[in-house]
Amino acid sequence: MPMSEDIPAAWAVDRVGPARIRRITIAQTDPGSPAAAPLVRSLEAEYRALYGEAVARELSWDAAAEFCPPTGAFLLATAGTETIAGGALRRWSEGVGEIKRMWTNPAHRGQGHARRILTALEHVAAGYGYRAVRLETGYLQTAAIALSCSSGYRCIPGYGRHAADARAVGFEKTLLRRPAA
Repeated sequence: MPMSEDIPAAWAVDRVGPARIRRITIAQTDPGSPAAAPLVRSLEAEYRALYGEAVARELSWDAAAEFCPPTGAFLLATAGTETIAGGALRRWSEGVGEIKRMWTNPAHRGQGHARRILTALEHVAAGYGYRAVRLETGYLQTAAIALSCSSGYRCIPGYGRHAADARAVGFEKTLLRRPAA
């Protein structure tokens, strides 16, 4: 299913490994699909380890439909049947999207997969007409903070349900307007 008229349904990247070439595809996926399960399970475990049970349970608070077109997206990077990385987009407010569920399989971290997912989500957001995207991470997630900063996001005050939580770090990025076709 195309994510928009001018955004292909999937992007593919050939990765050269120590002894093999793997084709990694980023595509729109149903958040409830079996392919998404490793992302959700791993995020829950990471949140539980870093911040406790209450934060881990928050993954179930957002309705899956929020991460589906026409205002959201749930993208997974896969190599064959293996889930490599993923992330989601939902509408935050008029003209503003929110990026959620950013995750990379621990066995594949440090290879640029999160950056590719983030770029793809920004592309989808721009296609939906969002003028900006927000995201929030925890202060212990230093790789996520570094990715946000190096991807052009600026720190913003806390927002939403974590506005008063000192562990939350908010970011926002203004998106470039895509020319009309």
